[in-house]
Amino acid sequence: GFAGRRVKRDETVAGADELSNLSVFTVGAGIQPWRRTSLEILYHTYRQDRPSRSIKDSSIDAKPSGIEKGLGSEIDLVLGMRAIENLDVEVVLGVFHPGDAFPAGRDADAYLGKIKLRYDF
Repeated sequence: GFAGRRVKRDETVAGADELSNLSVFTVGAGIQPWRRTSLEILYHTYRQDRPSRSIKDSSIDAKPSGIEKGLGSEIDLVLGMRAIENLDVEVVLGVFHPGDAFPAGRDADAYLGKIKLRYDF
């Protein structure tokens, strides 16, 4: 994980839970600026193993061309903190830039903003 936590697919713009025919490369760095706070930046690239006109279980609505393998790249910023005892808050911001597999939407980035709260009883 990054800065003590595990990156989950639902925290990304592409959000592909099903990884068949999909190669994902992720690199990231994180810091803990305060005792109960972490900040991570993550970079992902997505490629299909075989060009296809669909991406199974993805959050991206656009359909790839089925000719090119490069789906695109993504940058995510994740801020996590323990706000009070038993309450975790996570803010996720991300941007996905389409690759060559999306010729029609090449200039149409997709954005993600998410706030997650978790309370442990």
